[in-house]
Amino acid sequence: MKFVQTSDWHIGAEFRQAPESGAKLRAYRLQTARTIVSLAARHQALVIAGNCLADNRVGEQDIQDLAEILRASTVPVYLL
Repeated sequence: MKFVQTSDWHIGAEFRQAPESGAKLRAYRLQTARTIVSLAARHQALVIAGNCLADNRVGEQDIQDLAEILRASTVPVYLL
């Protein structure tokens, strides 16, 4: 079996050290997640091995965006 393994997406991170860029940086992370899901289609599965979300205070919109991205996967996605 060939799969893509990734971790530490930290979706929803606040970027307190760069608050003026936070929204743009969060959008970049979501776009990177879309790219990873797209690339995983060449394999048999996608494994996300931890820290998919930044913390337990991630906003509902971030969770919905992530769910939409993962639902778009054409291969099984395993969250560890």
